[in-house]
Amino acid sequence: VWSDELEVCAMKHAKNCPGGHSDMSCGLASGYPMGENMHWFPWPPTKAKLESQVYDWWKELYSPGYDWYKARAVNGIWASTGHYTIQDGYGVTEVGCGFVDCSAKGKWSTFVCQYRSRPGKRAKAIGDYVESIY
Repeated sequence: VWSDELEVCAMKHAKNCPGGHSDMSCGLASGYPMGENMHWFPWPPTKAKLESQVYDWWKELYSPGYDWYKARAVNGIWASTGHYTIQDGYGVTEVGCGFVDCSAKGKWSTFVCQYRSRPGKRAKAIGDYVESIY
């Protein structure tokens, strides 16, 4: 389900044109577990680019690009499918995303999606974001 609250948090982080993840503190009062995926790309974003990136995160489950079991042994459980795990694991029920043009700062544009879990529930569709902005 799309979350306006998570969208605000994702945009807040994206506006900094960061090179890495947020500290996930954003002032959310719910106390439920959160996760975050990020991607950088040239401006302007298109619906196809955003959909493709979200799909690439999902694809990690089937095609992580390197030895899944080796990565798991070296880096921890499901290290090679981290983006997928954040989107679909741990009972994720909410998503909010944002993207910002960082070209004026000499950087690629930043796409941030944040996810929140609620006990006993599962996410139905992560594509809510792309549909909500086009």
